Amino acid sequence: MIPFSRRTFLASAAASISFAAAHHKLITPSAGAAEQPQASDARNAMRFPDLPDLTRYGLKDVTVVYANALWPKKATRSEPDISFIRSETIPRMRRKATDLVVIDVEHWDLNGTSPDVIERNIGRYVTLLDTFRAHMPGIRLGLYSMVPIRNYWTPVHAKSAELTAWRSENERLKPIADATDVIFPSLYTFYDNRDGWLSYANANMAEAKQYGRPVYPF
Repeated sequence: MIPFSRRTFLASAAASISFAAAHHKLITPSAGAAEQPQASDARNAMRFPDLPDLTRYGLKDVTVVYANALWPKKATRSEPDISFIRSETIPRMRRKATDLVVIDVEHWDLNGTSPDVIERNIGRYVTLLDTFRAHMPGIRLGLYSMVPIRNYWTPVHAKSAELTAWRSENERLKPIADATDVIFPSLYTFYDNRDGWLSYANANMAEAKQYGRPVYPF
């Protein structure tokens, strides 16, 4: 067990906390511009041992459900295991779930494969979300990172044809977005280029907002 320390907390916080930004613009306002207040809802998704209680600072928890909680050990994970989720996963989630749940399943590809495979995988994600909704009414649900498709280089290169193709891919995923209450895009940093990150983050946020749901970027 690794004890919690201030250094490890600060080093990991940017990649571990989800921030609400349903109406947030990442572009810095110009000098002298009046800053408008923005509604926000920061959530804690960190898993450090001995993590202090951050709710006293307004940082409520978000429950992350990882793939290893959705299938028995050594299962193939090729299809949602509805029976296992109902009998094993849901009862555990009911005991600890907050009002906001993010499902982290990333192995069903939604781009880079055939249209038939993508359609089947869209159906698998929708089935997963619908199962949770049927058995955990009253919570808000979302899917980590998969919708919209996380894309760094297309916004950075800003080539019209590539942007159009990416946006079309994201539009195809609307059935998944319709099955969620919240969109959880991933805005992790990959490179030291701050301007590149800003282009990537703004574009991915714009794609997330098109689904008409609150957006909580990781």
